[in-house]
Amino acid sequence: MSSKNKMNCEPECRRIPFRLSALNKHVPETIGIYAFWFGNYCVYIGKTEKQSLHKRLLDHWEGTHNHALHLWIEAKRDSLLVAFLEIDNPSQIGGYERYYIRIFQPLTNKVRYN
Repeated sequence: MSSKNKMNCEPECRRIPFRLSALNKHVPETIGIYAFWFGNYCVYIGKTEKQSLHKRLLDHWEGTHNHALHLWIEAKRDSLLVAFLEIDNPSQIGGYERYYIRIFQPLTNKVRYN
């Protein structure tokens, strides 16, 4: 299985609605990477190294530093899905994030890796 398939939600990854109840119920208190999806469009990919996936996604729920992502959340909150991948080794998180940004070319990430 390729790493690309993992973010497309094979067993190692979960995709849930971007709703407060789903975030509280399904997102773990572990570190990793996450992605916002609108249908087949990858909207944003981010990482958590010092806070949990749960805390970081709640931060996005309440407001985000990325203006373009903020506009997507405001306009499409009920239609967005969140995928996340738990990663045990913090030193690998940056590599995973760069890889997935390069593969999916998210619409609102400011940094691109070609």
